[in-house]
Amino acid sequence: MMRPQIFTCFGLVIHGLSLPQALAQLDEQAKAGKQSMVVTANPEILLSAKKNPAYWNVLRQADLRRGRSRKCGQSCLDFQKKLS
Repeated sequence: MMRPQIFTCFGLVIHGLSLPQALAQLDEQAKAGKQSMVVTANPEILLSAKKNPAYWNVLRQADLRRGRSRKCGQSCLDFQKKLS
């Protein structure tokens, strides 16, 4: 299994896990009796959350912030450049 890429977007850590990797991680946590909050971290969601502190805090509290590492990472960089 490929190692996940971890990157940041607007300062929020994103876990670049494939769907099978994310499911395996969640399965392990469920077997250990742990609850998990998962969010999909696409650039549009992150941009919206950046404008809404309450939403941003929800994203920060998630156990798993899943985004496609290459696509989401590049899109995030593009958004950040537009905003600067």
